[in-house]
Amino acid sequence: MGRCDREVKCGYHYSVTEYIKDQLKQGKGITYKPLLKKSLDVNRPVEPSFISFETFRKSLIHYDKNHFISFLNLLFDKEKVAFLIDEFKIGTSKHWPGATVFWQLDNNGKIRTGKIMLYDPQTGKRVKRDVAFIQWVHKILKVKDYNLEQCLFGLHQLPNAETKPVAIVESEKTAVLMTGFYPGYCWMATGGLSNLSYSKMKALSGRKIILYPDLGGWEKWQEKAGILIQEGLDVQVSTILEKHCSAIDKERGFDIADYFIKEKMFPAKVKPVQSYEDKTLARLIKQNPALKTLVDRLGLVKANTKQSFVI
Repeated sequence: MGRCDREVKCGYHYSVTEYIKDQLKQGKGITYKPLLKKSLDVNRPVEPSFISFETFRKSLIHYDKNHFISFLNLLFDKEKVAFLIDEFKIGTSKHWPGATVFWQLDNNGKIRTGKIMLYDPQTGKRVKRDVAFIQWVHKILKVKDYNLEQCLFGLHQLPNAETKPVAIVESEKTAVLMTGFYPGYCWMATGGLSNLSYSKMKALSGRKIILYPDLGGWEKWQEKAGILIQEGLDVQVSTILEKHCSAIDKERGFDIADYFIKEKMFPAKVKPVQSYEDKTLARLIKQNPALKTLVDRLGLVKANTKQSFVI
């Protein structure tokens, strides 16, 4: 009973219904009652549901209590943080203290839903304890018969993005951060590795699109890019992370923003390059340490470049 493992080749399928009918014919006393299917108008498209503007508007407050915004303040100045909040319409939720709402606004400005997430205000990492701190606004509101049709996070930017290339990442957080770090692209997010689809991407038709999957996701997005290209989209998958990552980075599943964060918060210390004059002075100081005190007190500089000595 059921589908044959080789169904594609042999086409055999002995359904549960057929099994029950055969049992009844044999007098095996199994009660059979066919299920009545609801009639569906397959020709009528189901319209997506939307969150009310009032619900959306009420979330645009309490940024001093929003953990994700606290993390943004560690990376950017106040003006840029204010810009990012406004650009992505970031909200605050009371569902968990400090939680953030990433609203999905489509290119018509309508609100498809909002994803509520909780972050650590110091590291910017998602909080993962006993429960997954992820929830949907339409689920919390318990809207009956809500027809969720998701769009790209950040899609509402498209009408004002002029000719900017569109960069697609996995997480909403990454889209926000990369807009702060590299505003030359219009950054959007799928909301996850498996959420890259033509239904979401078709709104970007006519745009140059670059995909930036997290480390470990390149092959999957490369495969999906092939499908998107067949549908007529101008898509390419960046290899920048795959080419320059370390084994540890790959194990951690780094995304493109992680590299910018690491450089911003833990900048690599570059040792200044010594010129011929610097090396000569360093040798003299080694012979007579008092010479360094003289250079420092008199503020002596190089005669040709007027730059300080690198000792």
